[in-house]
This record gives sequence, structure tokens and C-alpha cells, in this order.
Amino acid sequence: MPVSEEPVQDQAAEAPIAPAPARIYPIHGSLSSSYRARTVSGDHDHDLTETLSLDFGDPAKDAWTGHVMTRLNGDLDGGQNDGRSRFHDLNDIDGETLVPRLYDAWVEAHEIGPLESLRLGRQTMWDTPVFAWFDGASARTAPVGPRALQLGIYGGVPVHPYESSSSGDSIAGAYVQAQPWKGGRGRLDWMHLEDRGDLGSHSNDLWRASVWQAFGKQLRADGWFTGLEGEERDWFARVSWVNEKSDFTITASWFELLTTQRDLAPEIDPFFTTLFELFPYRQARLLASKDFTEWVNVQVGIDTREVDDSNDVGRFNRDSDREFATLTLSDLTAAHVDLSLTGEKWNGDGSDIQTWGFDVTRRFGHDFRASIGSYYALFKVDSFLVDERDHVRTGYLRFRWHRTTNTTWDLRYEVEDTDDETFHFLRVGMTWAF
Repeated sequence: MPVSEEPVQDQAAEAPIAPAPARIYPIHGSLSSSYRARTVSGDHDHDLTETLSLDFGDPAKDAWTGHVMTRLNGDLDGGQNDGRSRFHDLNDIDGETLVPRLYDAWVEAHEIGPLESLRLGRQTMWDTPVFAWFDGASARTAPVGPRALQLGIYGGVPVHPYESSSSGDSIAGAYVQAQPWKGGRGRLDWMHLEDRGDLGSHSNDLWRASVWQAFGKQLRADGWFTGLEGEERDWFARVSWVNEKSDFTITASWFELLTTQRDLAPEIDPFFTTLFELFPYRQARLLASKDFTEWVNVQVGIDTREVDDSNDVGRFNRDSDREFATLTLSDLTAAHVDLSLTGEKWNGDGSDIQTWGFDVTRRFGHDFRASIGSYYALFKVDSFLVDERDHVRTGYLRFRWHRTTNTTWDLRYEVEDTDDETFHFLRVGMTWAF
């Protein structure tokens, strides 16, 4: 008797279908630990810092995502809170041994009706006329039409970590951006700031017009113009040309502060209480880079900074000129050594100095590298200490070790030699990404 068999396709059709595995909501981030030691002329400071960054969800797949970034700074020696130390800095203002900081804590909804995104919580915005850090809300629409018209709005209470109270403080802003012509993009911003501080009250309005333009594949240009309280404040322009065939790049930029910046909301001038007025100045840079072979690169450049009125030259606002050339040689010999040599000329503060710098980096496989080098700066500013040092020769030694694909160790030692003192800095850090 013949044996009948069911067609293969029928058997497959009757077979149970395994359910798709449930997607796990992604959470990833990093934890960084660092120890820092600083010494000079008998003063010392030892700090331990823990920084945690977490990202929740995938913006391309999840309707809701989020981000948290926090830091805890610990003063290990407890000797800097009396205000007499050279290293008495912003972390020591409240006299606490442990100083926590919450930088970001927000959730974001995606694709809600006409909105591309809606963000709620503590957040930062870098593309506003001045840096915005606030507790509140921000939203932007999805690009509309052939000109990709897009609107944005934000508002809340600004974060001033070194103020005792945020009562009466507020921030609000809006912007519109589009691509009105081929290769170009434009944006118009408005920003309002209210601040009720111990030294007085401020109510300031800024606006900024920005433009970006591509001329073919090689030439790019961008710039902005900012106004404050109905007056011009500053402007910036930059042009870059890149030729990939000849490995040649040249960039020129110009910035000019047009009016004296006096007592304003902290976001506009965070250093007024210690540095007072910032007088008008202009700053320009020209940088050219050329790869001659796969192993040889040459950079030449000019940096210049000039205060409008010579009578306004002072601490943190000086005239200076720097001309430099850097030769980089990669993968020298079989030892995997990169060598960088810099020659430069400084002019400023009545000085005309020709000097040098170098960096030697040795790679040991893919996981470990060691560097040693030195560089010179006519003026070196430490904004955290609100300090300026001049005629500074810095030497450094650095080690980086990618111990695993998720863990990196970093050690850096620096010595700064000035005309009067020698500073020593040591930092040991570890970052775990997960």
C-alpha cells in the first residue's frame, strides 16, 4: 500500500511560529573616577572625583529616552576651605568636603504630533546665543516643507550652582531655522534672562542671526551676529576649504566683541563679579594643514588677539600674537612612534619670544600608549581658579591603557614653570563604559 506524505510546505505551515524575543530597553553609560593632586610653594590640594553618565533608550526606536549626568567631588586633604590656599577653587566655596553636582536629568519624548522632540528636566543647550543650563522644558518641531522650516522653544529656571537661591531667576527663548537656499541654512534666536542675585537684579534680552553655507564639496562658511539690549554685541565668521585629493585644509576665523560687557545675567558674563568689565577686542586665526605622505603632516598658523583700546589691556584681556609651524611624523620605524615638533614666535606684553614644543608618543600594541612632551604659553588662564599665569613652560608625561574594551586608565603628570613659581599637577583616572 503506498504511503502518502504531506507536502513539505503544508508541514511548515502547520508548525508553530516561535515568538520574537522581547526587546530589552537599552541603558548604557560610563563611570569615571579620577584623582587629582596639585602643589606649588608649599600649597597642596588633593581631590577625588566620581562622574556618572547614563543614557536611557534609543532615540531611533523608543518613544521616550532620557539622560542623567552627575558628579561628586571629594576634598581629600580638607586644607583648601579656608580661602588662603592658591588652590581654593569653586568646589571650596561652601566649605564642604563632599560637593555633589547634578548636570543633567531629563526625559525626552519623540514624534509627538508636530513635535520632533519634547524634553523635560535639567538640561543644557549649546546652540543658543549663550550657553543655557536650566530646569524646565524645551521642544522643537519636525522640519516642514522643502525649506525644512523648524521652530524651537525653551524655558525654565537657570541653574546657578554657586548661588544660594534661584528665586526670581528665569530663562526663556525661541528660534526658527530653515534651509532657504541650496547648500545654506539660517537660524534666528531670541533669548531672555532674569536674575535676582545678591549684587542686584538683571533683565537681559539677546538675539542672534546665524548662517551656514556650503559652496560645493570643498568650501564651507559660517558665522553669526549677536545683539544685546538693542545694541550690537559680537560677531564671528569662519571659512574652511578642504581638498581631499591633495590632503590640504585651510581655515580662517574672526571674532570681535563690539561693546564693553558690564554687570549682566550670569549666563552672559559669568566672570563679572571677579574680573569686572570685559572690554572690546578682536581675535583672528589662520590655520593650514597639509599631508605630504601617509606619515608626514605639516601645520602652519597665526593666532592674533588685540584689545581695541590699549588703555583697556589688563588681566585676562591682553594683546598677543602667535605664529607657529608643526611637523608631525607618524609611525616612525617599527616602534610605532609618533613625533610632533613645533616652532613658534610669541609677541605680547612687551615680549618677543621664539620658542619650541614637542610630543613623542609610543604605542605598545592597540591597548597602551605613552607620551612625553612640552609646550610654551605666553599667557595661560585657569578659569576654575580664576588665575592667569604668564611665560609658562609646561612639560607633561601621559600614559593611556585600554585595559579592556570597556575600561580605560589614564595617568598624566604636568609641571608648569613660570618666572616666579613651579606648579605640579598629577591626575589618575579610570573610565568604565557599559
